[in-house]
Amino acid sequence: MKQWNLWNLLLAAIALNFFIPAEGNTIPYSPYEWRQQGPWIELEADVLCWNTSLNHMDVLAVVTQDGDATDVKYKSLEGNLESGIKIAIVAPDVFHSWNAGSSYYRLHSTSSKTKRFKHADANNGIVSPMVYNKSNFANIWQHGKASSDLLYNEWDLILSCNLSCGRYQEFSPYFGLAGLQIQHEIEEKFSHAVPRNDIPTHSKVKVDWDLKSSAVGLRVGTKYAYQINSCLKFIADGNMSLLESNDTIVNTQTLLVNGKNSDTLAFKDDSCSHQVYGYHLSLGIVYNASTCGWNYKMHLGYELVGWYNLSNQRVFFGNDIKSGQINSSSTRDRTLSLNGLVAGCSMIF
Repeated sequence: MKQWNLWNLLLAAIALNFFIPAEGNTIPYSPYEWRQQGPWIELEADVLCWNTSLNHMDVLAVVTQDGDATDVKYKSLEGNLESGIKIAIVAPDVFHSWNAGSSYYRLHSTSSKTKRFKHADANNGIVSPMVYNKSNFANIWQHGKASSDLLYNEWDLILSCNLSCGRYQEFSPYFGLAGLQIQHEIEEKFSHAVPRNDIPTHSKVKVDWDLKSSAVGLRVGTKYAYQINSCLKFIADGNMSLLESNDTIVNTQTLLVNGKNSDTLAFKDDSCSHQVYGYHLSLGIVYNASTCGWNYKMHLGYELVGWYNLSNQRVFFGNDIKSGQINSSSTRDRTLSLNGLVAGCSMIF
């Protein structure tokens, strides 16, 4: 018991020594006064551990019939925990106390789902919402596989101004340009068709939906910093973006018989521009330190990103070529959410 009390006293002494500034090393008026004097540039590198989430990702459906009752269970592609990178640069006082900054995010996310039906027939098996409803394409299959490949790139170029609020707090409102580039591919493969007069059992259908999106627009937000002690501070950041996006979308569906193309349908959406809007929130802790005359920071935080009105794949309702495109779902109804941990360091030059 005495040893346990001694450990408690030792830990308390260490905590007090860490969070209470030593005499002669008081908390600076500004959270940025610890930096070296004169011109400097801050370079930051972070590792992302983020989860991605997309709506409208119902790519497979399992149909079972029991008497007069039909049950349809949709199978969706779910996002995985993925790693990415973040790079940022800050240059102070580039124009009348305004700071310039830029950041870049990159994340690659993949997911897949496979479903096998042991005894498929005319009323039981696997179907796809993405397959165009043409007689030799829309069929019930025994095997189905779907995969998603998403490449996410985000950047900004901003101007900010530091506004001190009391001894320990600082706000930094900012505005500037933001950009978003997304490459997204959804692929489906179906095999072992249920026997029908117009389609062999050894036929296959392949669906390849490909999106290339590029958006640029405005971003506005603010950063907040609270200096806990001479080397530790709490930070928060929030912004909103309104972008103009130009997309290229191609949906190719191919029927294979004996390994050869028997029929191919290609749907191409008009690449007219549309608006995309989103938000970016972050919270974290920063530890300021100096070694051998070099100033650096280590930080750990959590970030939440959301984008709305993105392009998504069509779901077809029409049963002929003329009405196929008209009777389909919207292509501007996707939401992309990303969230997770961010950890890294930055150097002051």
